[in-house]
Amino acid sequence: MKKKIVGILVMTLLIATAYSSLGLEENISSSLNSSIDAVDQHNPSSSEQMCCIDIIDNAFAQAFIPAHTPLSKVQLISRIAGTPPEHINFTVSIRDALDGDDIVSSTINSDDFEAGKVDFVFSDTELMIGMTYYIVITADKIETGDDGHWWRTSLDTYENGELWVLNGGQWQIVYYYERFFDLGFTTYWRDYAPDDCGIDGPTDGKAQEFTYYNFCTNDPEGHDVRYYIEWGDGIEFKWIGPYESDEIVEKGHSWASKDNYTIRVKAKDVYGAEGEWTELEVSMPKTKKANTPFLTFLENHPRLFPLLRQILGL
Repeated sequence: MKKKIVGILVMTLLIATAYSSLGLEENISSSLNSSIDAVDQHNPSSSEQMCCIDIIDNAFAQAFIPAHTPLSKVQLISRIAGTPPEHINFTVSIRDALDGDDIVSSTINSDDFEAGKVDFVFSDTELMIGMTYYIVITADKIETGDDGHWWRTSLDTYENGELWVLNGGQWQIVYYYERFFDLGFTTYWRDYAPDDCGIDGPTDGKAQEFTYYNFCTNDPEGHDVRYYIEWGDGIEFKWIGPYESDEIVEKGHSWASKDNYTIRVKAKDVYGAEGEWTELEVSMPKTKKANTPFLTFLENHPRLFPLLRQILGL
């Protein structure tokens, strides 16, 4: 009988430990910050200028210099002319040298996109800020110029790089009619939202009197942040700031009437990654009044003169 009891206790402990571990993982998962794809490098395209992978131009590459990391996506602008071949796999890869190995790559079949913006999505890839990299476009089929997928370019509008073409096995800068070209492209990086905000201040006070609260959050990348504060009575502070990460921000508010209110606050960093709401319930049970000995006496003796206290709103 004792062995049976011991076995039950051990099993109970194992189950409890398992549930505790699962709960911990759930808490960790739920505490992870949301994120966005934020624009890093951007070069607008021109409707008149385009490039196409054909029998002469076997690949293209655009040099760029990232200002943020990690890289999460490259967006190109396509135009479909005539009736191009079907089932073409277009690959966009990132290299640190034109003839180097792919650091990361993404492939999209031509059946899966139309003319316009085409997103090549990567797993988040750490790059060296300030170093030159190349967006390389290749395809597994050759197209003709009249019937093909064209990728929009521009006339030398990107300052941090240039457009290259692979011709006869050699990379060459694209240079026509004494003009340099650039690819129309946008690179994105993964930006994580600030942590949930902290609200520090009293949970009760007096109506028609200013009550002050401290707001603070941490941004995982150390970016400056802005705050959106709702005081629960229709008054809002919309995206005030920016403030430094971990900086304590003091703000005060006066509620017009006695009631219970919910203060809500959330933060977003200067690149647009937005966190979740944090709430604090507060009660403003008393209105501001003159501090006279008689009123003080009534407050200190609540059982006396209940009708008078009710009339006075104490």
